[in-house]
Amino acid sequence: MTATSGERLLVNFFYANPVGHAVEALHYCLGHHLADPTREVSVGEDQYLDARTETDAGRLYSVRCLMGTSRLAVRRSPLARILPFERRVLFEADELLFNVLPALGRVCILSERLTDYRLHGENNYQNAHLSLEKITRYRLVHEALRACMHGIYSKLELVGPYVTLSASAVEEHCERVKRFEEALLSRKQALNVVLGSPHILGFVNPSLAKRLAFALPVLAFGLRPSLLAMARLRRLGPRRGFHSERLL
Repeated sequence: MTATSGERLLVNFFYANPVGHAVEALHYCLGHHLADPTREVSVGEDQYLDARTETDAGRLYSVRCLMGTSRLAVRRSPLARILPFERRVLFEADELLFNVLPALGRVCILSERLTDYRLHGENNYQNAHLSLEKITRYRLVHEALRACMHGIYSKLELVGPYVTLSASAVEEHCERVKRFEEALLSRKQALNVVLGSPHILGFVNPSLAKRLAFALPVLAFGLRPSLLAMARLRRLGPRRGFHSERLL
């Protein structure tokens, strides 16, 4: 946008939701432009952050998904400090890196989009699935990740806010996946999860009545058939009852 008044405005989308940051940033731009059409509006700037501070650690942690796979570039010097890994990494090497490397120094998040990321149909980590085999593999991968992370933290004596946030998040995720796996194996465990911890299944604050309603087919048929049936019903019409987010 070109300004005649000479005023320029930078819209920083760093605090926006990591999933919808681009859309939210564009809404901000549109609003500011409508308020003053002569104002030049641009989106984002390079972010230089130090994860050893409380504020930057929280900001980096909230957008850690931006540091995965092909979106990650690392200098040789920090890699030399953590390599070779003393424990076996089954997968998720990028998650290991962005859970550890920011604790060593400064991180720059570029405002310019350099890559596009597409999920293929058999993606084992982003696409929702109810395969017991895949969930077991997913649990083993993250338990190995947790062990390797703690090994590096201990070796380098890393402490600080980012280390605390990353370690607790991986620990919580491992526990969630383990309980999900147990719920697929046991109707009793599934019932406990549905009634007491429905967030483990990806459900967002369902009422007690909705939990009890879903508990009946789970008790009768098991968790996996019940979730598959719910997914089929959702595809037939508008979503009602439970609101679900992807767990895996």
